Amino acid sequence: MNSELRTPNPEPKTLGLYIHIPFCARRCPYCDFAISVGAKDDFKERYLAALKRELEIRAKSTFEEIQTINLGGGTPTALSIFQLQDLMKTIRRLFSIADDAEISIEGNPEFLEAEKLQALREAGWNRLSLGAQSFDAAILKKLGRAHSPLQIESTFRNARNAGFENINLDLIYGVPGQTLDNWKSTLERAAQLEPNHLSCYALTIEPQTPFANWIEQGRMPDVDDDMATQMMDAAASFLHACGFSRYEVSNWTTPGFECRHNLAIWRGGNYLAAGCGAHGHLNGRRWWNERNTSKYVTMMEQQNTAQAGEEQLTASQRAQELALLGLRLQEGFRWENLNRFGLSKNQVFNNSLSDLISEKLLLSNESTLQIHPSHINVTDAIARKILY
Repeated sequence: MNSELRTPNPEPKTLGLYIHIPFCARRCPYCDFAISVGAKDDFKERYLAALKRELEIRAKSTFEEIQTINLGGGTPTALSIFQLQDLMKTIRRLFSIADDAEISIEGNPEFLEAEKLQALREAGWNRLSLGAQSFDAAILKKLGRAHSPLQIESTFRNARNAGFENINLDLIYGVPGQTLDNWKSTLERAAQLEPNHLSCYALTIEPQTPFANWIEQGRMPDVDDDMATQMMDAAASFLHACGFSRYEVSNWTTPGFECRHNLAIWRGGNYLAAGCGAHGHLNGRRWWNERNTSKYVTMMEQQNTAQAGEEQLTASQRAQELALLGLRLQEGFRWENLNRFGLSKNQVFNNSLSDLISEKLLLSNESTLQIHPSHINVTDAIARKILY
């Protein structure tokens, strides 16, 4: 690597759009997202008006074509069919969208009847991320979910019938009381549906959530890290045998169905963002919106902005973030990213880098740095150890 390079290379020409819909029927006990529970119809309309105003402002700041759109939450599908159709019309009016854009929406089975799925597909959404979480009724109840395993299956089939060719299932493992056999059963039922993509996330206990309080009070056992590791290994073995490829630590895909929106972010791409608590990034400038839904609406109504903060990342900060994210990817961290920011290896990585390469925890060649497959369970710890 040429340590004399100091002129950053151009940013990659990709642009995504994230839109946050905060509405939920209830707050799951593990959730610390920016959500609004039990909102009245009139407030939802105020929120959507504020959101459209922010989208209008964001659209004026760019003339680039949007490659990916992700409608997340919260529960976006808690909105009515009309509201979702109207939101898509607004997006298409304001932005130039690539013909082959990935347009994704997150949804829960209890809010996705066949008619709504058909309307979503006709409106232009072409990727559905379904919050399944588990195929065990007792685990679903513990997680605070309102749907049943049968609802997951029927919603999935209805989505296929509606024309969704790209469907992801979100699954959670490591839930206190969940057994290895129980998790394997969930994986088997998920695979039987033949999704294009699976996201398997270890349960994390976030501060001040009900789960965190219950553990502190002794009402619920803490997450068993050893059991969670066994579950991760079981997923790796089973899903590989089913033909899925693990392209990121927690994400699995069939050929050609990687989540393009997330992959662009993990590679350091640019993305606009709108809605409460949303984070955006453009060429090293990162900004974030007010998390509180009511404050977000008021700020947009009164100030035409709900931005709560921003930061300009240094070249070193950006390279280190890309290393942390890149090592989570199967493709690894690309050495060319150092050239991109005009940096040398020694300006980003400490002396532990060569040690871990010698110990075979890391694999390095002239183009990439990767985690050894047998150490993927401790990817984040290894990445943090080698960075300044």
